[in-house]
Amino acid sequence: MDIEGSVALGDGRQSWHRPREGTLVTGVHAGFVDTDLSAWTDRPKISAADVAEQSVRALADDRVEVLADEEARRVKAALSQTPSAEPHV
Repeated sequence: MDIEGSVALGDGRQSWHRPREGTLVTGVHAGFVDTDLSAWTDRPKISAADVAEQSVRALADDRVEVLADEEARRVKAALSQTPSAEPHV
């Protein structure tokens, strides 16, 4: 699932579960996480421990979203921009 779909799914779950059940749904978004699954690329990676630490802190702070690294923050910022009329090639 891409980040757009993930954000939409998290928002939908949050708006349904929180008022009815008091359940906090926290979306955790990251680029590549340094695990065996990302060993094939030399793109920048965040450690799994850092993602876990940020996630636990978000739960403790009652936050609905974690943007764990620069890639996640960049993509999230792009989602809030008005789409251009020019196609991206």
